[in-house]
Amino acid sequence: MVSADQGFGKGTVSSIIQDREGIVWFGLLGHGIRKWLGYGDWEGWTTQQGLHSDEIWSLQRDSHGRLWVADEHGLSILEPGAKSFQSWSEDGIDPPSRCLSLDKSKDGFIWAATYPGVLIQIDQATLHGWQIPLPPVSHVFVDSRDRVWAATSRGLYLSERRHLNASHQSQAEFHLAESTAFAGRKIQDMAEDSTGRVWAISDESLFRFDAPNWTRVDISMAKLGHHLEDLAIDKSGGLWINGTGDGAARFELHNGRIAGFTAPRLSSSEVVFVRVDSRGWVWFGEDHGLELFDGRSWRRYTSGDGLIWDDCDSHGFLEDSDGSVWIGTSGGLSHFLAPSAAPLQSPPAPIFVQVGYGPRDLSNNGSLPWRHDPLTVSLASLTLRNEKALKFRYRLVGLEGEWVETAERTVRYPELAPGRYLFQAVAVDSSSGKTSSLSGFSFEIMPPWWRTRAFLAAVGFGIVLLGAVVWRWRVRFLLRRQRELEHLVADRTAELDRKLAQEELLKGEAERANRAKSEFLAIMSHEIRTPMNGIIGMGTLLADTPLSDGQSEYVEAIQFSATSLLTIINDILDFSKIEANKLTLENAPFHIRELVRNSVNVVSPGARAKNLEIDVAIDAGTPEWLVGDAGRVRQILLNLLSNSVKFTDRGMIRVSLSAEPVSEPDCVLLRASVSDTGIGIPAEAQERLFQSFSQAETSTTRRYGGTGLGLAISKRLVELMGGEVGFASVPGQGSKFWFTVQLGVAAEPAAKSGSMSTEEILPRERNCGTILVVEDNRINQKVLSHQLLNLGYAIEVAENGAEALEKVKNRRYDLIFMDVQMPVMDGFQATQEIRSLGEDSSSVPIVAVTANAFQSEREKCFSSGMDDYLTKPVDKDRLKEALRRWARGARSEANRQW
Repeated sequence: MVSADQGFGKGTVSSIIQDREGIVWFGLLGHGIRKWLGYGDWEGWTTQQGLHSDEIWSLQRDSHGRLWVADEHGLSILEPGAKSFQSWSEDGIDPPSRCLSLDKSKDGFIWAATYPGVLIQIDQATLHGWQIPLPPVSHVFVDSRDRVWAATSRGLYLSERRHLNASHQSQAEFHLAESTAFAGRKIQDMAEDSTGRVWAISDESLFRFDAPNWTRVDISMAKLGHHLEDLAIDKSGGLWINGTGDGAARFELHNGRIAGFTAPRLSSSEVVFVRVDSRGWVWFGEDHGLELFDGRSWRRYTSGDGLIWDDCDSHGFLEDSDGSVWIGTSGGLSHFLAPSAAPLQSPPAPIFVQVGYGPRDLSNNGSLPWRHDPLTVSLASLTLRNEKALKFRYRLVGLEGEWVETAERTVRYPELAPGRYLFQAVAVDSSSGKTSSLSGFSFEIMPPWWRTRAFLAAVGFGIVLLGAVVWRWRVRFLLRRQRELEHLVADRTAELDRKLAQEELLKGEAERANRAKSEFLAIMSHEIRTPMNGIIGMGTLLADTPLSDGQSEYVEAIQFSATSLLTIINDILDFSKIEANKLTLENAPFHIRELVRNSVNVVSPGARAKNLEIDVAIDAGTPEWLVGDAGRVRQILLNLLSNSVKFTDRGMIRVSLSAEPVSEPDCVLLRASVSDTGIGIPAEAQERLFQSFSQAETSTTRRYGGTGLGLAISKRLVELMGGEVGFASVPGQGSKFWFTVQLGVAAEPAAKSGSMSTEEILPRERNCGTILVVEDNRINQKVLSHQLLNLGYAIEVAENGAEALEKVKNRRYDLIFMDVQMPVMDGFQATQEIRSLGEDSSSVPIVAVTANAFQSEREKCFSSGMDDYLTKPVDKDRLKEALRRWARGARSEANRQW
């Protein structure tokens, strides 16, 4: 019987008819007509039939034929043959609210997990139930061995047997089966495959039960999001998983592991459940209906087909013993009665209800004069099975080539241009994807008179004629003007030619001078640093050998002289970079107190030799961490400190630091001063103090040494950092130099636990790695080789890039130190050739060792494929730091100590 409970409405039935598509229609006296949605296929159940709520969460059929329905407000039972549901309750148990999960066991029990986290065991024979004392339960599952799994907030509990309690009820005993794998995770669903293996999903992860342990399986490649909902296994062993808002995916399994996945294209990404029935059909519950894949084709069911509500609910699926299917939605319970799906039929071809071009009807006119009016086409397909699923695809050949899909029944083209057109359309059933045969009509829009060929030809001729007249007049005018201008241009051109020739000559001379200067500096840097590397390196190696007191004094003198010469070279190179505007500043956080302490430590030996006291005062308001070029700030401070130590014979030196706020956010103005009790500066020499290559007087240069570049470089560096530099001095009493720089304020970086010095992480054993040294200079070969041998590495030497390439082809090295300028093949070409070799050889770290200290040389090294960059002379500390970063032995030692 069909009544208002099924949405029939009021009215007296006067006629009934079934159309050619099998749809049943009712004629009502005074109330129009009604269509029976889902006739013969669907029936619906709501609160009108005794359900507590129309939101259905889970379904189960017990061994007595009862249908158990878990909804938003409790449990309901439908007895076999009954027309309405009955509520289930039990004394001593709080009325269950929102039952999220239902299952049944072979020993005759229904298991229900409710929203508050309660697990209820119900005897199917007596309908009596009792509450299981467990932590809050989110899901219940019974496997093929009749084991009951209960997912709780504290882990996974398992019941493998039941016992009689005091009331002679077979009450379940649960024990904790797993607590660590699911700690903090809520189990959403569980399933069992054909081999008896149990699978489970939480909000974000998939787990496999390999007795006695659970193993997490990575499914992140499918991008199902962080809200996994349902788990199902099809007949071929594939795993179906859906994520709320991210669709669904099928995972191929091989020996219990993921071998690949596919993601079907569904009508909606909001999939709330996925289930596989006994026929192998896959059912997808969505927020806009129900989709079915029978292994060959897709079908979609909505409220227009008889589904009681379009919004399906989680776990709301049950296949009955007769092959029918129950679907839980947010608007009630639907029962799909058809045990097998009917063959898919294509919708009828579309018909053109009306085709209008302005006030005219195109149905009887093949050609029309052009108008400003739009073309309007009204479409229809003679089917009433599911009007909401019906769409149209159309295109207008002559205007567009792509098909356009729409759910509208009217197509409109505004103001078409003249030409021949063909309109084509097909009907599409979006629930099955079937399309109809093609319908179409052609027409032609004639051009208006002002767009005819004759009119356009006449206009073109007139334009050409007018253009010819104007052109002749214009030519005459231009010829007169040209003669006047030719004289002016000739005079001006001659003058400009003379000036351009002079400017080109001056520009060429300036460019040649600049290139010559850059080339000279690069050559001088290379030619000076190469022997310097030998002097300093050999001095360092000699200092590490047993020496007498006299010999140690000689070695210290060599090292001091070489270091002083290197300082002069660096000052000259810095000054050249500043003059050429090629000096770039770094921007990184640094600890200001550590910078000051390190700077003072550098000059402390010289101060102690003169019995000078160095006092450091840092204002309490100075931030601990600043952002800027720490190396350049240290260079300025060291220059001032070195001058104070150099020109002070007795007394003390005082270093003061403070910070002042500035208008820019997160910035301060750092003010530093260095005062001493030295010889002071004469008034006549103070004006030229910050000039290049200048000191107070020539006698000072002879007595104290120096190039006179230190203060000039410091002044330019301070100006680059947005600050100022100045001084005050009284001859015979001392001097006070100060500078300011604008720096950023940084938060204190997180401390790295277990950090170690470079010495600690260098290899402690011999032959912990083999290093190739590529160097054409024999002295530098010996320096670098002996340094590496002393650090425990095996060494091989190549004198040029070609020899190094042959060695790399024949064996594997842990690290390569590569000189840049060499005969036969330079370091750049050798690095590129090595990088083009096989994977084993091309991945070896390469560190450039070059005497060229310019930034352009550094960039060229990295662009050619080198991994790091060292400038000559290479001291022991920088060599150790490079080994720590790149050498295998040092890295493995660091990993063990870490």
